[in-house]
Amino acid sequence: MTWSIDHIALVAHDLGTSLRFYAEVLGAEGDPIAFTPHPNVPNRPRAILLDRVGSSIHLIEPLPNFHCEWPTIPVNPTSPHVAITVPDSQAVIDRLEAIEWRYLAPQNWGPAGYSRLYTNDPSMNTVEASQVVKADEATTGLARVRGVEGSEPLNDAAWTLDHVYLSSFDLDRSRTWYGTFIGVEPPTPDGPGSNGEQPFATERSIVFAEEGLGRGITVAQPSSRSTAGIWVDTVAHSCFGVTTGDLDGVAHRLERAGIAFAELGDALYFRDPSMNVVRATADAA
Repeated sequence: MTWSIDHIALVAHDLGTSLRFYAEVLGAEGDPIAFTPHPNVPNRPRAILLDRVGSSIHLIEPLPNFHCEWPTIPVNPTSPHVAITVPDSQAVIDRLEAIEWRYLAPQNWGPAGYSRLYTNDPSMNTVEASQVVKADEATTGLARVRGVEGSEPLNDAAWTLDHVYLSSFDLDRSRTWYGTFIGVEPPTPDGPGSNGEQPFATERSIVFAEEGLGRGITVAQPSSRSTAGIWVDTVAHSCFGVTTGDLDGVAHRLERAGIAFAELGDALYFRDPSMNVVRATADAA
């Protein structure tokens, strides 16, 4: 099954503050829009889409009482989540139903032209599978929320979404579940290596990589360390990685803004205003 990362959605308690942060650090731009989490939910939180083709970051105002107010909706689509695009969302549904796993049935809400389904993995991370059902409408919808004509992203900042890191409290269950959800053979620690082009696993983590690309979803046992005076969750639900052509520039802008960051190996770790963890690495090119 062909799949790719579409976006990561993060909680933003103050959209203006978060937008200024990502504009300053990554050069990202966006405009607030009304987000429709579900047709039956009258509250429409605001969201900002920081769009690059295949590398979107969605900042969404939280609805903390979602399950109390709408108990019949099985999954909260406004919670932090990772979204993948799939060619056939019905195939995902068939696999989920085969293991009797609950999900929020796909609907054509959000940007036009997309059918989206939401579910939770065994560690309660929220994931989304999105299928383009009307290409023309999808292009028009994305252009509209980006605020520009055509399908080009709003900015040409030198960053791209790299990896999404999710916590797993039972790697064996996560291995089987993500193999089912994505539709690939689940990797094992003693299985074949990959060089980032096939799923692979260690004793503490599993990597599902996009075909032909060195990026993907890493599912791992939670771990953290304290460095540079801050706690950095090296694996957390809200941790994601970006690559940039100007890592030194990112570090300089963080220092100028007085934002603490940690240097671990060849990566910078820092937190956004809503305490989401960002991992930035240099573009190999």
